[in-house]
Amino acid sequence: MSPRFIIVVDESKLVPALGPFGTPLEVLEFAPGVVTTAVEALGASAVTTRDRRSDNGNLIMDAQFGTIADPVALGIALAITPGIVEHGIFPGAMVERIVIAGLDGVRELVNNQR
Repeated sequence: MSPRFIIVVDESKLVPALGPFGTPLEVLEFAPGVVTTAVEALGASAVTTRDRRSDNGNLIMDAQFGTIADPVALGIALAITPGIVEHGIFPGAMVERIVIAGLDGVRELVNNQR
């Protein structure tokens, strides 16, 4: 709901393709079984539940898809999955800039296509 979307990460999060860290899912309390079945049908090799909950009190699960070849298609499929409130895939066009902290200091990547 913000006019600007800025991501702040440390350099360990920089990867050539999405997937190696797993994909976070915010899941309704009563839906982990249904979500796990649906997400595995989308290609996840494993789905685990974290001990902590989201700011909204929902479950947080992680889906292991490996390298995600088509993040846009997967994001759409996750968005329409019953029981998933939100997921960790978003279009790059939404991002205004990425602030990256590393051993050599802080740098920014700016999306000039916005």
